[in-house]
Formats: sequence, C-alpha cells, structure tokens
Amino acid sequence: MQSDERTKSLADQCREYREASMSKLPDDTLRVVQDASRRLMDSDYGSQALRSGDNSIDFTLPECRGGEVNLKEQLARGPVVLSFYRGSWCPYCNLEIRALGQALPEITAAGARLIEISPERPEHNQFDPTELGEGFDLLADLGNGVARKYGLIIAVFESLRPLYKTWGFDIPEHNGDDSWELPIPATYVIARDGTIKAHYVDKNYTARMESDDTVTALKEMQVASAFDDSCPP
Repeated sequence: MQSDERTKSLADQCREYREASMSKLPDDTLRVVQDASRRLMDSDYGSQALRSGDNSIDFTLPECRGGEVNLKEQLARGPVVLSFYRGSWCPYCNLEIRALGQALPEITAAGARLIEISPERPEHNQFDPTELGEGFDLLADLGNGVARKYGLIIAVFESLRPLYKTWGFDIPEHNGDDSWELPIPATYVIARDGTIKAHYVDKNYTARMESDDTVTALKEMQVASAFDDSCPP
C-alpha cells in the first residue's frame, strides 16, 4: 500500500478511484453507468435497513478460513463491528477493508471484534487474511440471507450486468446464484447487549464509513460503559 493512502480519508480514496475509472469509460458506457447511478439514488433501496437504536439480528455463518461464527457468541465476549461488503472483486470494498485493516489495532484495543460479511463463495474470495491480521472474521453469507434480514439487499440493474461481466465482475459465478443480488455496503457498531450504537448505510456503493468514525463510536461506548459502572446502584 502506498504511503499516501494512509493519510487520505477513505472518502477521498473512493472519490479519486471513481473519477479516474469514469474518465476512462467510452461515452456510450458512461451514459449507461450514469443512468444506473441516477436510478439507484432515486430508488428506495436501503430504506428498510437496520439503524442505530435497533436490535441487531443474530446469525451463524461459515468463516472463510473454516468453522462458523455466531454473532450472539461474539457479543458475549465484547462489541462487534459488523461490515457488509459486496465482494473482493469490488475496488471500493478493497479500499474499505484496507482502511479497516489499518484501524484494526484500535478496534481490538476497544475490546471489539471485526466481522466482514459478503455473499461471495469462499473459493472466490481474494482477500488475504494476513493483510488484516488477527481480530477479525471473514464470513460467507451465501444467498444474502443475513443481508436480507438487515434490509440491505439490492439487485444489480440489468443494464449494468453485461458491463460487470466485461469488467471481470461475474457476480453469478462469484456468488453461486443467478440473482445478481448484492448487499448495500453497511457498517454497524454493535454493543454487547445487541443494540446498534452506530451505523452507516448508503446505497451509493462508492461511499463508506470512515474507519476513524468506527473507532470513535467504539470509544464512546467504552466511556458510556465506564460511566454506567461507576454509578451507584
């Protein structure tokens, strides 16, 4: 990773990548992409997603390196940062996970566990676990069952599907079904009692929660917990 990526915000990195990639598109392709973007922003995708103050929904999913992970069991040990991403093929997801990897020491120092979820089949997941280190789980939500419960399902517009395949993003192959469904990228900071304390949900898949904001939410939870413990019964 280049050193300047460490000093730029995730928003800046995503914006720069988007501007660079859009500038390379032929005019006819650009029109298709821009039209799809307008339709997406005009849609109600994500309107039913879980938000801060809601209770998280329990799940058990396979971990890409073996075994299974249960949310309730993880919350019994400490807070959880739950991140839904589209897949390892998505450049914006790559930028986000790199940012979370840089923040992982602070996340674990706050007693939290990072859980990354995508519908991608484990054999197609290209993320190298050693890039993040210890303190995180990489889960396979085949069929988007958990993402659906969290209100995060979106289907790739038909106009974009041939382009995705041209770009090497064969979603049916990666996910093992023909639905072309993906999760809306989302991040939830969940307290040990299962309450969502902070969230970031944006149907604009090029926008993601800053890892600094995630860490801040965890630290605020620590302060609130310490205050509650100090209050007399």
